[in-house]
Amino acid sequence: MMNTLEHLKKYPIISILRRLPQENCLKAVQALYEGGIRSVEITADSDDILSTIGEIKMRYPSMKVGAGTVLSVDMAEQLLDCRVDFMLSPVVNKTVIQKVVMNNCIMIPGAFTPTEVLEAYEAGAQIIKLFPAHFLGSKFIKDLSGPLPFIPCAPTGGIDSSNILEYLEAGAHCLGVSSAFPTHSKTIGDNEYQEIVRKALEITAIVRKFQEG
Repeated sequence: MMNTLEHLKKYPIISILRRLPQENCLKAVQALYEGGIRSVEITADSDDILSTIGEIKMRYPSMKVGAGTVLSVDMAEQLLDCRVDFMLSPVVNKTVIQKVVMNNCIMIPGAFTPTEVLEAYEAGAQIIKLFPAHFLGSKFIKDLSGPLPFIPCAPTGGIDSSNILEYLEAGAHCLGVSSAFPTHSKTIGDNEYQEIVRKALEITAIVRKFQEG
């Protein structure tokens, strides 16, 4: 069985689901799964996050489920109890990083500068989220890999089917994707569901073609 780092390399699209009611979140995950997505992030400010993560893990054993916007040790401890596969944060908080890593969970903190990237990695983070990626661009990732080739990066922010290939070619380990999937409707009916599936299929096809060379 693949560990989480290997899984995120093979299935590098992490679909970010933020503040969705549980019913919508579960519908969105079902549509994403149908479209080939195998990695999702539920932000910690979502309602019923602990039960939602547990439900997703039960329904989709082949998915890796992460929790995002983890800003405190208390929140990290709660999420560890529900066996979350990885955690993300928009910032570098060394105490949170160390708590998560010490409990054999993948931590992906957000960084914006080379100094922050290295500090997060030296604190124990296994992957660094480059955020917000649309300000940095794919060239930044390629340039960063020159002096820091040993640090896996996950660009997040403004990534969709039009530019995802650039980030993959620049060396991204995995990528956080949010607005590219229309998951934030007040209700997810048949039309919204099918659009999520379509977008997911579109993006996963680009990834598969890239991985096949």
